[in-house]
Order: sequence, then structure tokens, then C-alpha cells
Amino acid sequence: MSWLFSGPLSAQGHLEFQVTPLETVLVVLGVLSVFALAAWHARTRAPAWPELLALALGLVAAAAALVRPVWVEPSGREEPGVCLLYTSDAADE
Repeated sequence: MSWLFSGPLSAQGHLEFQVTPLETVLVVLGVLSVFALAAWHARTRAPAWPELLALALGLVAAAAALVRPVWVEPSGREEPGVCLLYTSDAADE
């Protein structure tokens, strides 16, 4: 599995989602509503479970991509802050 992440994941890291909690809820509600509509439509056909399984896998993959997960690890390197002082004598003229 480390080839997928370009190396092993450290135990100090954690998973972060790059969307707001509201966007995550909207993605989950969208996925659930699409699946519910497909299941309701498929109730009239007997061999619909393989299609629903494929749809569920696709929806989970789409939801995972939409919430943009990122594995964050501390680097152990600290950079000093930069201080910038801007002075202008334009007001003196």
C-alpha cells in the first residue's frame, strides 16, 4: 500500500478533509439520495443487486474524491517567522 502514498504513512500523521463540515454533509446526503433513488427504481427488476453494488462502489469513490482527503504529517522542521517593516515618507511631502 505504501506505493500508493509514495512511502509509508507515519503514526504521527492524521487524516484531514479539505472541505467544510457542511460540504461533507452535502456530499453524503447527495450520495445517499442517488443510491436511494436507484434502489427505489430497481425494485421492479429482480437481478438489480449487481448494478446497485457497482453504483455503491462508484458513489463511495466519488464521495471520497469530493471531500479531498489529505494525510498530514509533522515535518519536525521549524522556520523562523519573517518580520517586514514598511516605511514610507510619502505622507511627509
